[in-house]
Amino acid sequence: MLKQSSWLSVGIVAAIIIFLNMIASNISGRFDLTENDVYTMSDVTKNILEDIDEPVTVKIYYSEKFPRQLLTVKQYVFDLLQEYKSYAGSGLEYEFSEIGEGSDDIKQEAQGYGVSPVQANIRENDQLKVQNIYLGVAFLYGDKKEALPFIQQIEQLEYQFTGAIKRLTQGGKTKIGYITGFDEISIDPPNPYAALQGGNQQKPVSIKNLLTQVNSQFELTKIDLNTTEKIPAEIQEAIILEPKKEYSAKAKYILDQFLMRGGKLGVFVNRHRVDFQNAILPIMPIRFGLDDFFTKYGFKINDNLIVDKQSAQVQMMQQLGPIQLPVAVDYPFAARVTNFNEDNPIVSRLNETVFFFSSSIDSIPTPNVKFTPLIQSSEESGFAMKDPQRGMYNINPQQPFAYNQSKLNLAAIVEGKFQSNFATRPDTIAYPDAHLSEATMDGKILVFSDADFVKDEYSGPQNATLFMNVLDWLVDENGLISIRNKKIENRPLDKEILAENAVGTRDFIKIINVYLVPVLVILFGLVKWYIRRRTKQLASVA
Repeated sequence: MLKQSSWLSVGIVAAIIIFLNMIASNISGRFDLTENDVYTMSDVTKNILEDIDEPVTVKIYYSEKFPRQLLTVKQYVFDLLQEYKSYAGSGLEYEFSEIGEGSDDIKQEAQGYGVSPVQANIRENDQLKVQNIYLGVAFLYGDKKEALPFIQQIEQLEYQFTGAIKRLTQGGKTKIGYITGFDEISIDPPNPYAALQGGNQQKPVSIKNLLTQVNSQFELTKIDLNTTEKIPAEIQEAIILEPKKEYSAKAKYILDQFLMRGGKLGVFVNRHRVDFQNAILPIMPIRFGLDDFFTKYGFKINDNLIVDKQSAQVQMMQQLGPIQLPVAVDYPFAARVTNFNEDNPIVSRLNETVFFFSSSIDSIPTPNVKFTPLIQSSEESGFAMKDPQRGMYNINPQQPFAYNQSKLNLAAIVEGKFQSNFATRPDTIAYPDAHLSEATMDGKILVFSDADFVKDEYSGPQNATLFMNVLDWLVDENGLISIRNKKIENRPLDKEILAENAVGTRDFIKIINVYLVPVLVILFGLVKWYIRRRTKQLASVA
């Protein structure tokens, strides 16, 4: 009888488990225990999905044979789309298309939408083979489309999905003005026929890698302040990227009136031009003529050069016996920045970035204007000294530095109702609109004392993320940037544990991680077995 009762209990438990699995298979949900709510749908996404007026079709293309390392990503894509559907309702439809060996039509369709395969190692019949695999998404809305060619990670997926849907359903890419006319970094492709046309070869684009990301989400509109009368009304955000010539009075007035109507401006400037190939004058000052102009708005970019003990390394040639070899050395002019404003989404979730040959930014008390530090140097930083004989900075790292400063401002936000730099419109300047002597609404300026960090030769993943965060914040400080900054925090071991003399500590941590859980499970089983055995013994005695 006892045996039959046991089998009955097992059958009931099995039935309950099967029933719960059947229910769970039809429910999309998850518990999110991550610090940054990586797996929780944001309110920004929910609002955008609820405002869709006509259906968005999402096509997912994935390979039948899939590498194990991407199975989690694939499943997350499927789950995320189900969650999007639950909030969008009839505003979103999705289709799954599996691509196998004989799916030439589906492959052609996928590539037509912009979904491309990548090569990956797949184990088949105990052999490792290199095959083309698909895991891409196409978004269709009327006659418009956007695509994510291949998805490799989940951290930015909600940002990418929501951004694509927003651009399709809410008027396309946001236009951002790119100020030109004073030898800024070029965003034009190089002209290979310049020499044949009798001109000089146009300098190659130095931010090509960054532009690929920018152009996928925004539309950069060049605005030459030498030839235009005003910044167009549809442009609400603009950026200045490394001007190397002095701004004219007309250009200053156009920028001033842009800020007076509530425009948002991103300013990335260098105080010095560095050329490592020039042994005679490796560093020269840059005069862009905006010092007094910026002072009126509540900040000043100082004419100095910051050095930081917390620095990145560079390769330098050193003489070792009869030969020269490249050696990695700390370079104080390349500050390894980790002091970020934790309350601002532009930088709050960055771990580290590198600023090159930067200068300090000071706040100037100004009525109705707020100055907020965004990025600062380390607690052991200072200023480089000029060579008294040559009157220029020595940028060789093999010299003593005085690290007697702390947390110098490298980037800041200046916002409020600015006062115009001009009491009236100058008679020599033709401007189509009435003069504004004070701002009609709050304006914003994001100022960086380094423009090198966006260039291909210096830029890294964190640098590119920082620049994209700036653009997102300028466009909508409470919008997509809140999704973009979701990430799984990396929790590395302390430096003391990673030291060479801490091998025993590392081995102990490995043992705990590998064996602790199994041992606890075994102990729990033994305790449970002992309690049941003891209970039976007591029952038999009674």
